[in-house]
Amino acid sequence: MKPIIFILILALFSCGGKIKIEPEFLEKAYINKQYNETINIIGGRVISNSLRVDFSGNKDFFYELKDPSAVDSGNHIVIKGISKEQKNVEVIISGYVYKESFMRDNYFKKSYIIEVEK
Repeated sequence: MKPIIFILILALFSCGGKIKIEPEFLEKAYINKQYNETINIIGGRVISNSLRVDFSGNKDFFYELKDPSAVDSGNHIVIKGISKEQKNVEVIISGYVYKESFMRDNYFKKSYIIEVEK
């Protein structure tokens, strides 16, 4: 009986929700060409007022929510822009998701580098 209880407790706590951000890397951008890449946050619904997307001072790129009227609108971000110079762009995405049972941490953060080529 004790091994069964131990296995159940282990299964419950090891299956804690994990936040995943896809894709692993962003596509390259090209000077004077439209850039459009979608980022998906999986593992919980993003708290909309906690979402931060920073482009390290770059004014050529911005983000939009893929479907602003959707309940999970913060989970699908579209990075857009037209680069005017050959300079890599750092993108930092961070925020919180609504905490679910057994979720270890509801904070997420991921950095990307968009390589800009001619």
